[in-house]
Amino acid sequence: MNKEMAETVAKGAGVAKAAGARLKGLFGVFNTLAKQHAEAKSLLKRLASTDDRATQIELWPTLRAELISHERAELDEVYPVMERHGMLHEVVQHHRSEAEQLEAAIGDVDAASYATPEWTTRVRALETLVVAHAKEEEEQFFPRAADVLEPELIKYLDQRYRTAQASVKEELP
Repeated sequence: MNKEMAETVAKGAGVAKAAGARLKGLFGVFNTLAKQHAEAKSLLKRLASTDDRATQIELWPTLRAELISHERAELDEVYPVMERHGMLHEVVQHHRSEAEQLEAAIGDVDAASYATPEWTTRVRALETLVVAHAKEEEEQFFPRAADVLEPELIKYLDQRYRTAQASVKEELP
Protein backbone atom coordinates (compact mmCIF):
# COMPACT_ATOMS: atom_id res chain seq x y z
CA MET A 1 0.00 0.00 0.00
CA ASN A 2 1.54 3.29 -1.08
CA LYS A 3 1.47 6.56 0.84
CA GLU A 4 -1.53 7.97 -1.04
CA MET A 5 -3.57 4.83 -0.44
CA ALA A 6 -2.63 4.70 3.25
CA GLU A 7 -3.55 8.37 3.67
CA THR A 8 -6.84 7.82 1.84
CA VAL A 9 -7.69 4.91 4.14
CA ALA A 10 -6.77 7.07 7.15
CA LYS A 11 -8.94 9.95 5.91
CA GLY A 12 -11.84 7.53 5.45
CA ALA A 13 -11.39 6.33 9.02
CA GLY A 14 -11.38 9.95 10.12
CA VAL A 15 -14.61 10.77 8.30
CA ALA A 16 -16.33 7.75 9.83
CA LYS A 17 -15.05 8.68 13.29
CA ALA A 18 -16.20 12.29 12.89
CA ALA A 19 -19.70 11.09 12.00
CA GLY A 20 -19.74 8.82 15.04
CA ALA A 21 -18.44 11.60 17.27
CA ARG A 22 -21.24 13.90 16.09
CA LEU A 23 -23.76 11.21 16.98
CA LYS A 24 -22.24 11.12 20.46
CA GLY A 25 -22.66 14.88 20.77
CA LEU A 26 -19.11 15.97 19.97
CA PHE A 27 -18.91 18.95 17.65
CA GLY A 28 -16.58 21.78 16.76
CA VAL A 29 -13.00 21.28 17.87
CA PHE A 30 -13.84 18.02 19.64
CA ASN A 31 -15.18 16.53 16.41
CA THR A 32 -12.05 17.64 14.53
CA LEU A 33 -9.81 16.09 17.17
CA ALA A 34 -11.74 12.79 17.12
CA LYS A 35 -11.43 12.70 13.33
CA GLN A 36 -7.69 13.25 13.54
CA HIS A 37 -7.38 10.54 16.19
CA ALA A 38 -8.92 8.03 13.79
CA GLU A 39 -6.61 9.10 10.97
CA ALA A 40 -3.54 8.79 13.18
CA LYS A 41 -4.60 5.40 14.50
CA SER A 42 -5.09 4.13 10.95
CA LEU A 43 -1.61 5.25 9.88
CA LEU A 44 -0.06 3.85 13.07
CA LYS A 45 -1.75 0.51 12.48
CA ARG A 46 -0.31 0.45 8.97
CA LEU A 47 3.18 1.31 10.19
CA ALA A 48 3.06 -1.18 13.06
CA SER A 49 2.11 -3.97 10.68
CA THR A 50 4.82 -3.52 8.06
CA ASP A 51 8.53 -4.21 7.99
CA ASP A 52 8.82 -2.61 4.56
CA ARG A 53 11.48 0.10 4.89
CA ALA A 54 10.16 2.12 1.95
CA THR A 55 6.67 2.27 3.46
CA GLN A 56 8.08 3.28 6.83
CA ILE A 57 10.24 6.01 5.28
CA GLU A 58 7.29 7.27 3.28
CA LEU A 59 4.64 7.30 6.03
CA TRP A 60 6.52 8.10 9.24
CA PRO A 61 7.36 11.78 8.50
CA THR A 62 3.71 12.50 7.65
CA LEU A 63 2.39 10.73 10.74
CA ARG A 64 5.06 12.31 12.92
CA ALA A 65 4.06 15.82 11.78
CA GLU A 66 0.38 15.04 12.34
CA LEU A 67 0.93 13.71 15.86
CA ILE A 68 3.22 16.51 17.00
CA SER A 69 1.13 19.30 15.49
CA HIS A 70 -2.05 17.77 16.93
CA GLU A 71 -0.71 17.64 20.49
CA ARG A 72 1.01 21.01 20.42
CA ALA A 73 -2.03 22.78 18.96
CA GLU A 74 -4.22 21.15 21.63
CA LEU A 75 -1.80 22.36 24.31
CA ASP A 76 -1.70 25.86 22.85
CA GLU A 77 -5.37 26.44 22.04
CA VAL A 78 -7.79 23.89 23.48
CA TYR A 79 -6.55 22.90 26.91
CA PRO A 80 -5.77 26.44 28.16
CA VAL A 81 -9.43 27.32 27.59
CA MET A 82 -10.48 24.20 29.45
CA GLU A 83 -8.13 25.08 32.29
CA ARG A 84 -10.07 28.28 32.99
CA HIS A 85 -12.82 26.08 34.36
CA GLY A 86 -11.88 24.65 37.73
CA MET A 87 -13.77 21.40 37.25
CA LEU A 88 -11.58 20.64 34.20
CA HIS A 89 -8.24 21.37 35.89
CA GLU A 90 -7.42 17.70 36.55
CA VAL A 91 -8.23 16.85 32.91
CA VAL A 92 -5.78 19.49 31.73
CA GLN A 93 -3.02 18.29 34.05
CA HIS A 94 -3.54 14.69 33.00
CA HIS A 95 -3.45 15.67 29.33
CA ARG A 96 -0.17 17.56 29.77
CA SER A 97 1.42 14.46 31.25
CA GLU A 98 0.16 12.28 28.40
CA ALA A 99 1.31 14.79 25.78
CA GLU A 100 4.82 14.62 27.22
CA GLN A 101 4.72 10.81 27.05
CA LEU A 102 3.54 10.93 23.43
CA GLU A 103 6.31 13.32 22.38
CA ALA A 104 8.87 11.11 24.14
CA ALA A 105 7.52 8.04 22.33
CA ILE A 106 7.74 9.91 19.01
CA GLY A 107 11.37 10.72 19.85
CA ASP A 108 11.97 7.03 20.57
CA VAL A 109 10.70 6.11 17.09
CA ASP A 110 12.83 8.85 15.55
CA ALA A 111 15.91 7.43 17.29
CA ALA A 112 15.44 3.91 15.90
CA SER A 113 16.47 2.72 12.44
CA TYR A 114 13.75 1.88 9.95
CA ALA A 115 13.00 -1.76 9.19
CA THR A 116 14.42 -3.06 12.46
CA PRO A 117 12.64 -4.94 15.23
CA GLU A 118 13.44 -2.00 17.55
CA TRP A 119 11.66 0.46 15.23
CA THR A 120 8.58 -1.77 15.02
CA THR A 121 8.52 -2.23 18.80
CA ARG A 122 8.68 1.53 19.31
CA VAL A 123 5.93 2.20 16.76
CA ARG A 124 3.74 -0.36 18.48
CA ALA A 125 4.39 1.29 21.85
CA LEU A 126 3.46 4.66 20.34
CA GLU A 127 0.33 3.11 18.83
CA THR A 128 -0.70 1.81 22.25
CA LEU A 129 -0.25 5.27 23.77
CA VAL A 130 -2.17 7.03 20.99
CA VAL A 131 -5.07 4.59 21.11
CA ALA A 132 -5.39 4.92 24.91
CA HIS A 133 -4.99 8.71 24.79
CA ALA A 134 -7.60 9.12 22.05
CA LYS A 135 -10.07 6.87 23.85
CA GLU A 136 -9.66 8.80 27.09
CA GLU A 137 -10.10 12.15 25.39
CA GLU A 138 -13.12 11.10 23.33
CA GLU A 139 -14.92 9.20 26.08
CA GLN A 140 -14.03 11.31 29.12
CA PHE A 141 -12.26 14.63 28.49
CA PHE A 142 -14.21 15.96 25.52
CA PRO A 143 -17.68 15.14 26.87
CA ARG A 144 -16.81 16.76 30.21
CA ALA A 145 -15.51 19.86 28.46
CA ALA A 146 -18.56 19.98 26.17
CA ASP A 147 -20.77 20.06 29.26
CA VAL A 148 -18.87 23.06 30.64
CA LEU A 149 -17.85 25.15 27.63
CA GLU A 150 -20.23 27.28 25.62
CA PRO A 151 -21.13 25.75 22.22
CA GLU A 152 -20.03 28.91 20.40
CA LEU A 153 -16.63 28.66 22.08
CA ILE A 154 -16.25 25.01 21.08
CA LYS A 155 -16.96 25.96 17.47
CA TYR A 156 -14.61 28.96 17.65
CA LEU A 157 -11.81 26.80 19.12
CA ASP A 158 -12.00 24.60 16.05
CA GLN A 159 -10.63 27.35 13.81
CA ARG A 160 -8.05 28.45 16.38
CA TYR A 161 -6.89 24.85 16.75
CA ARG A 162 -6.62 24.32 12.98
CA THR A 163 -4.64 27.54 12.57
CA ALA A 164 -2.29 26.60 15.41
CA GLN A 165 -1.82 23.11 14.00
CA ALA A 166 -0.91 24.48 10.56
CA SER A 167 1.57 26.85 12.18
CA VAL A 168 3.24 24.03 14.12
CA LYS A 169 3.52 21.93 10.95
CA GLU A 170 5.29 24.79 9.18
CA GLU A 171 7.85 25.02 11.98
CA LEU A 172 8.64 21.29 12.18
CA PRO A 173 11.86 20.03 10.62
